[in-house]
Amino acid sequence: MSRYQLLRIGVHDNDNNIDITPANFVPWAAYQDWIKAGNIPDPYIPPADPVTTAESTERTRLAALRAERMALRTDAAIQAMTTKTDAEIVNWVNNTITDLASAKQVIRILARVVASLAKDQLS
Repeated sequence: MSRYQLLRIGVHDNDNNIDITPANFVPWAAYQDWIKAGNIPDPYIPPADPVTTAESTERTRLAALRAERMALRTDAAIQAMTTKTDAEIVNWVNNTITDLASAKQVIRILARVVASLAKDQLS
């Protein structure tokens, strides 16, 4: 690390932890002497661009989508469906849906999967 680092305007004196510009005559003169002696300041490092509201919103949306997918992947009923053939799914539906409560449970599973797919494909 050099004694000085370039700033957008002026330089930062790392030894004294101060920012100086030509308006600060004495420290600026010391900086100029340091340059004349053949020293090179550290380069200017621009600050990182701030995250826009739109980027933040999109990051939040994608994080929620990833969490939703993880929940779907760990659901036992959904895992079971992903490994079944069409005939096995028909049998599963016939054996699982025996009353209104079990029909609602299957509809909830399907609704979660459809909602996740729609969010991914239609957003």
